[in-house]
Amino acid sequence: MGIFEACLRGAPVSGEVDTRVLARSTTGFSGADIAEICQAASKNAVREAIAEAEAKGGEGAESKNSKMEIGKRHFNEAMSRARKSVSEKDLEVYEHFRKKQSIGKREGMEGDAEGGFKFDDDDVEEEGGMGGGRGEVEGEVEGEAEAGVENDSDEDDADDDLYK
Repeated sequence: MGIFEACLRGAPVSGEVDTRVLARSTTGFSGADIAEICQAASKNAVREAIAEAEAKGGEGAESKNSKMEIGKRHFNEAMSRARKSVSEKDLEVYEHFRKKQSIGKREGMEGDAEGGFKFDDDDVEEEGGMGGGRGEVEGEVEGEAEAGVENDSDEDDADDDLYK
């Protein structure tokens, strides 16, 4: 239901459209599949509004666009052409993975509802947070110099220096 609401945010959806019904009808569809359904329904509504405006000879086209809504019939047409890109086997694999992950969280983590992640006090340095950002790089450069790697020519690798 959340994917439908996100895809249709700001769109002129008719009050007759129930996203809960759409969500129940798309069990096993990926987020991209649902986004495609929403786009198709929107395009169906636009095509219909344009056809109606042309039938009136272009009169009132602006007022018709402001009243245009994506209705049940637009979703019915979009759903008639919709297809799942996720197979039943893929769903089974995902469900197995999800169960395995939830078991691992219960057995291996310390009681945090967010998954139990926690930095050890030894992992964080006092001033630099995560090592100050340049310490490892400088160490590697010094290590290269000790190994006999020449790195003082800016002419050869001027285009390679993305961060200077």
